[in-house]
Amino acid sequence: MGDWIDWMVEFHHHLFLYDLGKELQGIFGIGCLLLIFSGLIKWWPRKRWSKKDFSIRLSKPSEKQWGQTLWQSHRTFGVILFVPILIVVATGTAMMYSTAVGSALKTLFPQQGEMRPAIEIPTVKSASWQERFAVAEVIMPEARPKLISWASNSMRMTQPEEWHKNGRTRIAFDPETHQITQWTNITEQTLGYRLAQKVYPLHI
Repeated sequence: MGDWIDWMVEFHHHLFLYDLGKELQGIFGIGCLLLIFSGLIKWWPRKRWSKKDFSIRLSKPSEKQWGQTLWQSHRTFGVILFVPILIVVATGTAMMYSTAVGSALKTLFPQQGEMRPAIEIPTVKSASWQERFAVAEVIMPEARPKLISWASNSMRMTQPEEWHKNGRTRIAFDPETHQITQWTNITEQTLGYRLAQKVYPLHI
């Protein structure tokens, strides 16, 4: 809570209520999805579409038709913006239930990604991140480092086909020997896992 941006992030993620806020966000998201779908069903033309289905009769707040203007504006803009609203709400709700959504996608789409040919992993001689970047470039020349973590001695990388700005490809190093202890290549993961990693980029 160092500045107003931190306050806005905490409100957006947890409504200032920690884990309870996250649960409420999920419930609100599901309710909002039901709301926008029911609105679309209510609006959907019974016969054929016409300009009348999108018309808005403009009037001033002081006029009797103001209520009709509000209703028509709500209906028309809701329909026009249905897809972006759906994407924002659906992805935000999916992030609140990320574990369940991820498991469901992995079950539905278990197809394994393309496995890379086995290569000899270069030796890392020191804790220098420049050396680690050089080793990562040998292993995956198409990937680019985005984040490093001193706490876990790891780096995150992004590949050309990834949507996530920080990438989900990860390399971890042993803090004592400096050798690579873990190597997660996003392109080798299941289709379900890769789809799950597109939820956050779509939301932002």
